[in-house]
Order: sequence, then structure tokens, then C-alpha cells
Amino acid sequence: MQCHACAVGGKSEPAVGMCASCGRAVCLEHSVVRHIPQYRRSAGGIGGPLIRLPVDRTRLLCSECEAANRAAGAI
Repeated sequence: MQCHACAVGGKSEPAVGMCASCGRAVCLEHSVVRHIPQYRRSAGGIGGPLIRLPVDRTRLLCSECEAANRAAGAI
């Protein structure tokens, strides 16, 4: 599978993964790895406080989705 952004630009670069947001194939140059904190509810249930888990979740994003998330203030 080839990187979508490279293919649009006329290059042929192998993809290293898929964007978690839009599903496009991306190469190392056009991908961004984000570490997203994970939380769980305390024993208090839905109304209780959140507890931060020690391990973050990682997401691979294409450069376009990364830019859109930054513009929207999501990151």
C-alpha cells in the first residue's frame, strides 16, 4: 500500500500505517503519533471523579487530520 499524500504529490512511498481519524494510508513523513491520556471512572460510578491511567493510548494521524485537530483546539 502506498502513502496517500505521496501518491497525490506524484511520489511512490510505502505506507507505515493508517490514519486513526480518516483511514488514509500514511508514510513516516506524513504521519504523526499522538499520545492520548486515558482515564477511568472511580468506584463512585458516573458521578465520581476520573482517575488517570498510567499508560497513554497512542494514535497515528495523517498530517492533514493533525492540522485539523490543532485548528479545532482538540490537541
